Amino acid sequence: MHRHLLHSTLVVGAALAVLAACGTEGGNRTSEARATKAAVPAPPEKKAVDGLPGMPPVLDPEDVYAADRPDKLSPVVKDFPSRVYVPNTESDTVSVIDPKTYEIIETIPSAGSPSTSSPPGT
Repeated sequence: MHRHLLHSTLVVGAALAVLAACGTEGGNRTSEARATKAAVPAPPEKKAVDGLPGMPPVLDPEDVYAADRPDKLSPVVKDFPSRVYVPNTESDTVSVIDPKTYEIIETIPSAGSPSTSSPPGT
């Protein structure tokens, strides 16, 4: 009877070892080779954006600064100094700031409450 029990235990153990080995990756098979790959949809086609009349075309409708990259500015303005224009609604002025020094280099009075950060005269 011990012999039969020992034999049964060995058979069950061997079967479990075979089943365990079937579930592991072995040889040259990889999970990528066995995985089903889904089709990748084509990227959506970007719809053309109409710019303002008289303005250059919109380079990237998702990037407002797309034309403000190195070698993208017009030669007419490439040597203009960088400036930040900040509207001051409490004092009806616009502060002109040098972004390299963070200093206010000029304060321009406005005809009313300034509401945008565009350069004066635009």
